Amino acid sequence: MVKGRGEARLPDLARKLTSGATFEDLPGLSYRRNAPIVHNPTPTLVDVNAFLPKNYGGPDPEHYSIGHGLLHHAASISCPFQCSFCGPTPYFKRGWFGLDPARVVQEIKAVAEKHEIREVAFWDFDFFIDLARVKEILRGLLAERLGFSWFALRNISRAGVRR
Repeated sequence: MVKGRGEARLPDLARKLTSGATFEDLPGLSYRRNAPIVHNPTPTLVDVNAFLPKNYGGPDPEHYSIGHGLLHHAASISCPFQCSFCGPTPYFKRGWFGLDPARVVQEIKAVAEKHEIREVAFWDFDFFIDLARVKEILRGLLAERLGFSWFALRNISRAGVRR
């Protein structure tokens, strides 16, 4: 089992397995060695900007992310707040990483050039954590004149908070 961001762990695991190297030192890996389960230390969080851009050009994107003109997009990962009702708090230890605004615009533009996008759903835990970043994303999307509506998730307990 891989704990943490699979994008960071799986390539390392694949390289070790294909080369015949041992994987016992790989952070974030849990495995069974004879009878007991071994849990390696949890890896540090990796900034999402280090990962490759999202690839919506897979087998048939209409079935998994762009159905009926709705594009599902995550522009950040986790949340820096410690709400008692939220799942990512213990997993990500309040670490938050937002994609660079220009990257968000380019990823959405790349999809819009190939598919008819009528709406974008930002599925971040709280899209509005960094309002300056949100404004930069929205200004970038407006400048591209892509012509879709959008919606985003917001933590209701922080809805009146200004940063």
